[in-house]
This record gives sequence, C-alpha cells and structure tokens, in this order.
Amino acid sequence: SAIRALFHNKLSAQNFSKLGPSQKAFAKRLKMLGLKVKIIVQDKQEGMGHAVLCAKEFCNDEPFLLVIAHHLMKSTCEKKRNCFEQLLNAFDDAGGVDTIAVRRVSSECVSKYGVARCSTYLEPPNLK
Repeated sequence: SAIRALFHNKLSAQNFSKLGPSQKAFAKRLKMLGLKVKIIVQDKQEGMGHAVLCAKEFCNDEPFLLVIAHHLMKSTCEKKRNCFEQLLNAFDDAGGVDTIAVRRVSSECVSKYGVARCSTYLEPPNLK
C-alpha cells in the first residue's frame, strides 16, 4: 500500500539528492517512524470493526492505538502535546480502559462523519 511504502520503502539516492534540507530531514524522520510503527492494511473495506479485527493477531490482547490514515488531526493544546500523546494520556488516566477520541458535530453535519453513541461522555480539561 502507499501508506506502507511511505514509511518502509527507501528513497533512491538520486531522488533524495533532489530534496531540500528540510525535506531531507522529514524523509529521515518518516523512516525512523517506520521502524516504530506497524502498519496493518485492511485488504477489503468491510467497516471499522473489521479493520480492528484485522489487527487482532498482531495486538495479542495488548492495548493499541488505531490511527485512521485519512484523518488529519491538529492539536490546539496549550501544552503543545500532539493529539496522539493526549489520547494515550487519557487512556492512562482512565486506568487503561478502552478510550476513543470523538468530536461533537452539529446534527446538520452528522452525514459527513461517523457517529458514536456513548453512555458516558467525559470531556477532560487536558484534551483540546
């Protein structure tokens, strides 16, 4: 997949030499991330539940962070913590129970997003 290639395929020396200094630094950073990240691709698009099921064998009943590749998140946290760090902290603060980040949207916009019904909705002050 293109996402897997982004993190794991080596950029040719010829193409790497064409990059500017900041682009070279970014390319190196992506490769370092690729060493830490396991990408599991859902071969058939059968919904979010199936996507999670695809990772079951890899996760081995351990906690995992599910990142939707086509969703971009930008933190507005004053402490300059990224969104994933905030979510992992919320997971720890909740005692390791299943944790999901959701965003409230107006009823007019529901068709543009997936929806979640929560029996308990907490809005910790440390998440932005």
